[in-house]
Amino acid sequence: MFTNAQRRKKTNQYGDRRAILVDLENIIGGAAMTVDEAAWGRAILELVLAIRPNEHVIIGACEKGHLNTKLAWAGARVVGTGTGPDAADEALIEVLEDEELGERFTEIVLVTGDHGFAETVRSLVGGGTPVTVASWRGGLSPLLVAAASGVIILDELLSTYVKAA
Repeated sequence: MFTNAQRRKKTNQYGDRRAILVDLENIIGGAAMTVDEAAWGRAILELVLAIRPNEHVIIGACEKGHLNTKLAWAGARVVGTGTGPDAADEALIEVLEDEELGERFTEIVLVTGDHGFAETVRSLVGGGTPVTVASWRGGLSPLLVAAASGVIILDELLSTYVKAA
């Protein structure tokens, strides 16, 4: 599906880095009503995804959680100012569909479990862009799993850190 030549070309031109898109509300269980809630989500994801400084992080947030997310994720791009249950999803889907991330990054990591991303992920993977989905097991859509080129179960990764401590 993805040739080594395609990956080498992207790596040579842009470096070996990921675009990490985060549906923060999906990870913390709702809008980031406090900076601490957004910071907790950031800490979890930085730990389990080993986010490097050169990687491009884009966070989806609704109007209610936008400012707290920006304050907790300095250096990340925060998108979405809409309202409603899918505001963050819609903002992230727009980025995935309109910004040609697959041309500039060797991999896209999408942190969500929502089925609404499945069609967009299927299109990216079909076009040669590896998309790894990271989510809590209980919130992971089977449609999204089927569309992705890889899956990270956050519960399982996090439990290995807890056991090691």
